[in-house]
Amino acid sequence: MRCARVACLTALAVACVAMPRAAQTTALDAFDSVSAWSARPSDGVSLRIAADSGRHGTAMRLDFDFHGHAGYAIAHRAIDLPLPPNYELSFSVRRRWRYRRRSRLPQRRVSNAA
Repeated sequence: MRCARVACLTALAVACVAMPRAAQTTALDAFDSVSAWSARPSDGVSLRIAADSGRHGTAMRLDFDFHGHAGYAIAHRAIDLPLPPNYELSFSVRRRWRYRRRSRLPQRRVSNAA
């Protein structure tokens, strides 16, 4: 029984040493000011960057309009940040936009009655 306890404690000690350390969290921007960010939309797309209230303090708001066609809207900021080989980026997105239909196709009724 004593050998089993020693083996179990040894295995537990080895497992604790082999476990990776807790992930370190680093905030890249507190969004107190969004002046460091620049709007880089594709041709025909409009993008405006503004400060807004967030989940925990201030946030960055992106007001964009694709004007009825495809494209992209990128908020860009250069950040000098060395990254380890295994890293994770996370962020929160809050949606407050409405989908507006420009036109409506006529609906046709189809009868399956024979």
